[in-house]
Amino acid sequence: MEPIQFAKLTGNGVRVAVVDSGIDQKHPKVGSIAGGVDISVHSDGRIVYDVYNYTDRTGHGTACAGIIRKKAPDAELFSVRIFDKSLSAPGDALVSAIRWATHQGVDVVLISLGTTDLAFREAIVDACRLAVDAGIILVAAEHNDGFECYPSVLPEAIGVGGGSIYEKYGFYYRPNERIECIARGDKQRVCWTGGRDILISGTSYAAPHITGIVALIREAHHGANLATVREFLNANALDGTPPLVSESDDPKPAKRPVKLAVADRSSTPSIGWIKKAACYPFNKEMHGMVRFRDLLGFEISAIADPAGKGMVGKDAGEAIGIAPVGIPIVPRLKDALKGADTLILGYVDELTRIASRDLLKESIQTALDKGLHIFSFLPVPGENHVLTVNSP
Repeated sequence: MEPIQFAKLTGNGVRVAVVDSGIDQKHPKVGSIAGGVDISVHSDGRIVYDVYNYTDRTGHGTACAGIIRKKAPDAELFSVRIFDKSLSAPGDALVSAIRWATHQGVDVVLISLGTTDLAFREAIVDACRLAVDAGIILVAAEHNDGFECYPSVLPEAIGVGGGSIYEKYGFYYRPNERIECIARGDKQRVCWTGGRDILISGTSYAAPHITGIVALIREAHHGANLATVREFLNANALDGTPPLVSESDDPKPAKRPVKLAVADRSSTPSIGWIKKAACYPFNKEMHGMVRFRDLLGFEISAIADPAGKGMVGKDAGEAIGIAPVGIPIVPRLKDALKGADTLILGYVDELTRIASRDLLKESIQTALDKGLHIFSFLPVPGENHVLTVNSP
């Protein structure tokens, strides 16, 4: 199989759907797009499609679109918006997004997101199989922390992890790995809302690099199916071992010590400490905990979530499409912590970027002030309860 001359291709005639937070086509490096849709899940479970309002809410989707444009500037982009302002989306919206893209007859679908919730695995598999049967190539980002995440680990999708790669068309291909592609995922300049650019890292921004490459492959070999695209990826990949992104690869932030009040603990941390837990925010990890709460050895007493996501006031079960579970979703973390002995703190990194506040530090401080235990999905930097945060 001969190498493809990527530099001579532009993605002309290739239709790419970006399932994300929307696309800001006013950004000069993105430009006009071919169309799109906003997909949301009504409180009664109905899927709602809005073909008039699908611009970007946060910048995440615009970043992905801008990366695709660098490699395939003439590809037709479609904005499939499922994220709310906190970069959260119901699993049903993801399934519906894949199906919508399939019905539109696009060539490539970028999914720089995923779910760890097993309850949605079967529906996602079914949607992905329909897409593959229709000749569509699905490209999905690996979970940033390496968890099994759908659809990136599925054989119907090309899973992408992050590495330190600087060649414009450079990537690695690992045919025997569940996450088969490695593309640039370290800190890089990307498009954002308001016509600006920012520096950011993550697997979310590695996947669009491969999406652009796949668009060029489909331009050069129109109609190439998933197996053939994988062969072309293998034939055109860089040789050697990919330099994977790790925390040590990022420049160290300026340090500012933040002293925290620490509850006295006389023993090694134990899950047995948890009797009643409050959760924040209501993201996909928390969805799984609510869905399988009967398997937990403790009670979930309340959940806090930003008001802008539209979940506040709902029962946590109803919010994820199951029967009511008697767990309220409230807007203030302090209110959720009442009566709890532990804060289970989910991924707040994207919320931190959106709010321009260190929500990890703030949430931990709030819980410690109340003498609560804390379980955090995110690593807490620093030692002896001194946090390291970016200087303003």
